Amino acid sequence: MSKTLSYPLDGDTFAPPTAAQAAAATITSSDAFAMACKDFANWCTNGQATVFLASVTLSTSFGTEAEDGSFVPTLDGTLTYVIEWPGQCVNHGPGAIPGVTAKPAPLVVRDCTRVVYVNAITGEGVGGFSGVLR
Repeated sequence: MSKTLSYPLDGDTFAPPTAAQAAAATITSSDAFAMACKDFANWCTNGQATVFLASVTLSTSFGTEAEDGSFVPTLDGTLTYVIEWPGQCVNHGPGAIPGVTAKPAPLVVRDCTRVVYVNAITGEGVGGFSGVLR
């Protein structure tokens, strides 16, 4: 990874890790890919994933709530593997409404990218999403 990357859909921004940050990784990119495939097996079928090591510089998508109700990000500054799969996603229509007879909304298949984040220190999956990125 050579430049800062943002995922506006998810609210996360990643920067290239410093040499010291990269040296702190305790798992390899292969380990991160295997973990992501374990949790998101249906995403691993095309084998065209891109895996890169990054430092989370800003995250508004994952966090906890403080006592005062404010958002406390849990990924900021975390060394993370980002795994991207090109592929297709399916938009689902609304679910059935009791007592209403209606034609179900059609499923729409579209090109999109699936993304999974894996903590490079603990090896744990820390989130993911899918959508049209660029």
